[in-house]
Parts: sequence; C-alpha cells; structure tokens
Amino acid sequence: MASSVGGLALVPAGHPGAGSWKLVSWSGGQWYELTLVPDATGTYDVTGAVLRLTLAGGPEGIVYVPLGSPLFPVPGVLVSEYSAGKVATYDTYGGGNRILVVRGFNN
Repeated sequence: MASSVGGLALVPAGHPGAGSWKLVSWSGGQWYELTLVPDATGTYDVTGAVLRLTLAGGPEGIVYVPLGSPLFPVPGVLVSEYSAGKVATYDTYGGGNRILVVRGFNN
C-alpha cells in the first residue's frame, strides 16, 4: 500500500460493493479494496489490500452519496481532491471498484 492514507469508507447498502471497505491514498491516488477480519480483542485486522484503480487530484477523503439524492441518478461517491482543490463526483459500478468521473466542483 502507498504510505499516506487519504480516506477510508465503508460502502453503504444498495451501492455496488456494499459492505466492503475502500481506501484512497494521497498523493498518488491509489484506490484500494480492503479485507478485514475480526481479531480476539473485538476490533478488526486488515488482512488484504488490493489496488483497484488510481485517481487523479490527490484524493484526501471519500464519501458515498445517499441513494436517491437529487442530481445523482446512479450510485455515486464524492472524492475530495486536495491537490486539485476540488471535489469530484464519480459514478460507481463493477463492485464499486470501477468509477467514472462525472464532474468536479472547486472548493
């Protein structure tokens, strides 16, 4: 994994890849899918991280758009692109590991 975690999110119910964990790394833009398993202390261990794609703009945070939100006819995710100074919106598909940039908004 890249050295700097930018954001971590649990994919909500109804979205492609629901129940999985996604992590983005600043500044390289790596988008990972994580595998977590419970440990003996009641928390979880990361036992796998698979690089799924790379985003531009230096992602620093991710949040899933609630299903049915106005202007979002398909499941989507917002990504704070710190290095680019904007928030980008992406449509998600393919288990939540394939995304299509829709538009960006300046901060």
